[in-house]
Amino acid sequence: MTEQQLPEGWQMVKFGDIAKHISKRVEPSETDLEIYVGLEHLEPDNLKIKRHGAPGDVEGQKLLVKKGQIIFGKRRAYQRKVAVADWDCICSAHAMVLEENLEMAIPGFLPFFMQSDIFMNRAVAISEGSLSPTIKWKTLAEQKFLFPSKEMQSTLLKLLIGIDRNLNAIESVLDSHENLIETIVNKVLLCSKTIKQNSVQIDDLCKERRVRVSPDEFDEENIYVGFEHLTSKNYWGVNHSNLDGVVSQKFRFEPDNILYGKIRPYLRKAALTDCNGICSSDLVVLKPKNNKVGIILAALFCSKAFAQIAMHSAKGTKMPRADWNILSKLSIAKLSSLQIDQISSMLIVAKDSFESIQNKKRALLNTKVSLLSRE
Repeated sequence: MTEQQLPEGWQMVKFGDIAKHISKRVEPSETDLEIYVGLEHLEPDNLKIKRHGAPGDVEGQKLLVKKGQIIFGKRRAYQRKVAVADWDCICSAHAMVLEENLEMAIPGFLPFFMQSDIFMNRAVAISEGSLSPTIKWKTLAEQKFLFPSKEMQSTLLKLLIGIDRNLNAIESVLDSHENLIETIVNKVLLCSKTIKQNSVQIDDLCKERRVRVSPDEFDEENIYVGFEHLTSKNYWGVNHSNLDGVVSQKFRFEPDNILYGKIRPYLRKAALTDCNGICSSDLVVLKPKNNKVGIILAALFCSKAFAQIAMHSAKGTKMPRADWNILSKLSIAKLSSLQIDQISSMLIVAKDSFESIQNKKRALLNTKVSLLSRE
């Protein structure tokens, strides 16, 4: 595109002209800072950091982040993780720490630009590696983008901030869905008083399936579900990819199975499946004895309460791994047929409501994208 063809108020710039790369490293054991942000704490398409850990949770050099700087997940950029730090902290070395070059970008605009499809698609395209594709700063810095003038940035920023306010309101409604799940789990399934009266072990309600499959047995039409394809706290959503690059032995799963993510159980990854496929050995495949109980168990496994129990069984520090043999012996309240019907129906309604609100959220996100899209 020549200069004469550029849309009015837009210019072609290198990313390195609008962003500065900050690479100050720090040992977690030597910092006075109290907050650690890993990629697992960032949410796709959300500039707010809602969760974090502590430096004592991690080992190895991390990156120093100042309040207001941008944390961008350079590893697996397709996860669309970019956020703005609300405090001084340290973050994963699998992220980039960036800030605006104020000669070209007004404060606050760059994070929104980095959420755009134009930026994210390019970030994915220049990532290197197959299993854990990663971006190099030198490569990213040379990428050219259409970028608005400061005057237009100011106009766009007001609109983008307004959209984000609406998105934050939607997030509050979505949080109420999580509160519902926690109430069901704590007041019914894990209620100590109810358990004393009548209980059942988890392995009486579902059994682990360990149907191994080797790469030479993969079918071209098979889908693959890795740990990264499960969304935290989402008990029904299973994303997937094809089998390209999958080289080691995996497990088969069927519709109405539950996939439970046993590594980093604090991420709360579990979901009910609706198709056949092959999954990572980092996932436990479970077959419920009663399909109506399946959605209840999946919701239980995604809960904060279950994650805390799972962490007590976990082995390892950098990559804690839950012990399913221990978790399967956990006692929960034994539900009557009527309770099973009521709770499973409630969870299905909650799921449908959640998806409807998510659709509104996507519409707002698409509006954000359209504001930043110029061909």
